[in-house]
Amino acid sequence: MKANHPKTAQEMFDDLAGVEEGGSIYTLRRSEPFSVEYIERISRSSKTDSNESKNSTRVYLSSKRGKKYRMVVDCTDGRCAMEHSPNDDWETYSDDLSGFRYRSPNHPEQGKNWKYE
Repeated sequence: MKANHPKTAQEMFDDLAGVEEGGSIYTLRRSEPFSVEYIERISRSSKTDSNESKNSTRVYLSSKRGKKYRMVVDCTDGRCAMEHSPNDDWETYSDDLSGFRYRSPNHPEQGKNWKYE
């Protein structure tokens, strides 16, 4: 999943719908993969306003160096961010989360570096 422009929170939420635990995520401009540890998804449509979605996803990741990260997408406030956990708290690593590439756990090159053109 490659983005040429910053995506909206709803677009990022939709892109994350097929992500599975055990897969690999590569954020743009990064060739080293993150391993998908687990995923929290909240999906609920507003009954008062059909245009308002209250969907959010947190994808918890780990790097080969053992660092912990998470992708946070919240359609309620339009937030797409990458966070990291240097201790027990989560801190914003980057608000510029415009897209990512994903390999499923069954992909033959899952866990390997992504070859960028």
